[in-house]
Amino acid sequence: MLKRKLSPWVPISALAMAVAPTASLWAGPERDTISDCGYVYYGDYEPKEPRSLRGFPKGIRFKVVTHLRARLGDAVFARLRYTGGQVVDIDRLHKVNPDSMEYEWVVPTYLLHFTIELGSDPAERYCAEITLAADGTVLDDIALPKTADDPGRLAIVPKAKAVAVAATHDIPVERAWTQLAYAPAFDCLEWLVGYKVDEHLSSFREHVLHLDAVDPSKYRWSEQVGDY
Repeated sequence: MLKRKLSPWVPISALAMAVAPTASLWAGPERDTISDCGYVYYGDYEPKEPRSLRGFPKGIRFKVVTHLRARLGDAVFARLRYTGGQVVDIDRLHKVNPDSMEYEWVVPTYLLHFTIELGSDPAERYCAEITLAADGTVLDDIALPKTADDPGRLAIVPKAKAVAVAATHDIPVERAWTQLAYAPAFDCLEWLVGYKVDEHLSSFREHVLHLDAVDPSKYRWSEQVGDY
């Protein structure tokens, strides 16, 4: 499990570009970013995995489409492509996997993955998911900014530009990883550029630079630790 501590945005003008992370930069509430799509594992129970939106009930399709158009706007919605999902029969899940009745989180009846092309680099192909309850109530909203009034919020800088900016922060980009992610607290996409600063046989620690994907002059740092 990864544990991450994030700081608020720090404008580049406020600090020297080459400054290394300091204690003051790491202050702030803990808040995870959301990156990529995933499927939920339910033990011996296997949810249905529709190949298209037609695999979901008509009423659910209507609610999903209506919600996404309201949040993203028609222009951005038209760029989304359904790429996978799950439909969970809650009663069947409880029968096959009784432990699921003790989960401390709400099991989504519907999980949908949508992919959007944001650039020519494969890393700029971004997947976002949304989950809903049985009645179509949104549980976890799609991990994309609210673009209905401003589609430009998806006009991200290319990965190569983000890596170049990261290099000015003294990040060893030759051994760093780079990934797009959504930051709910700021309702924006970020380029994450991270690298290991400490590593053991069973654990590691990383520093991660978060660049506003549209305006990389805004940035913040996080630290995460994890187990192998």
